[in-house]
Amino acid sequence: MTDPGDKRLGWQRFLPENLWVVLIGPLIVGLAIVGVPAAVTGLTSEDPGPSIQALEPVVRNPESESEFLTLHSGLAASRQTDRSKARVEIRLQNTGERRTYITGAVVTVRRVIPVPPCGVGAGIRLSAAYDILIPRDVRPSDTVEVPINQTIPADGVDRFVFRIGRRKAEMDLTDFIYQLDLAVRHDNAVDPIDVGRVVVSLPGAPRADFFRTEDPSGCQLPVFDAVGEAAELDGARSPQLQSVFAALGEG
Repeated sequence: MTDPGDKRLGWQRFLPENLWVVLIGPLIVGLAIVGVPAAVTGLTSEDPGPSIQALEPVVRNPESESEFLTLHSGLAASRQTDRSKARVEIRLQNTGERRTYITGAVVTVRRVIPVPPCGVGAGIRLSAAYDILIPRDVRPSDTVEVPINQTIPADGVDRFVFRIGRRKAEMDLTDFIYQLDLAVRHDNAVDPIDVGRVVVSLPGAPRADFFRTEDPSGCQLPVFDAVGEAAELDGARSPQLQSVFAALGEG
């Protein structure tokens, strides 16, 4: 039936008075049906960010070598060659779905063992190399941080090297063996990621033949004690340093 008060003429009288309700209503319902699951998905889904995994570090720790240079003043000076510095190769894999930016290195000193001098016996392609200098007065639990700049793509790998040295005073003949925990900072993460523990001798590994004696005496005794203590430290070490521990009978 039509409303007697309806003043519309002809076929218009058979249409709903509010045509917008008929047209817009189903559209609103459809948008609600599609939008609710999308909103729920947005609230519950997690960002598949980077996921970094580290292999055991590879350590190279040769005997220390020096090179001589002439200063602007005309005086001669010596310094350790880059090739004889302790080197720690870091190998990382990003198994995540988004690339990651490696922004810094954190080196934490766990043990410091001085080795006193005693006669003549005291002595995938890499993408980048970074120098890390251990302070002279460093103590266990101290950290050294250096900025680095590496990018690892999603499902990619990277290799880079830390060249580790020690700030040395003039006429300082003592060697030091360090146990170091290595970590890297990435993206905007608060906590660094552990990449391994190493044992290195600075400025270089001692000579193995110095320890091939069955009856150490004199100044050899504190040297043997210090290196024997270092041999018990856990951590990756170079073949050169391991040969020293083996010669001592502690490896």
